[in-house]
Amino acid sequence: MYHESSVCNLLEVMLYHRTACENSEDALVELIDYCARKFINMNNQAKFYEDRRNNAAKPADPRTVLNQTADEEITK
Repeated sequence: MYHESSVCNLLEVMLYHRTACENSEDALVELIDYCARKFINMNNQAKFYEDRRNNAAKPADPRTVLNQTADEEITK
């Protein structure tokens, strides 16, 4: 996130003046498209990791693992 916020701040500083925006022509549209795709990708990755964290398997109790029968070990 640090690098993304640094790039956003750099763009904000660069495009502060109207002349910078006017001279950027089509490059600015492509840059906005690229940034939007990256932000969407970051958002999707955050959802994936949040779901993975929330659905993580709870650690088993060592006593129950040691007391399992051979059939229980195979089925789990």
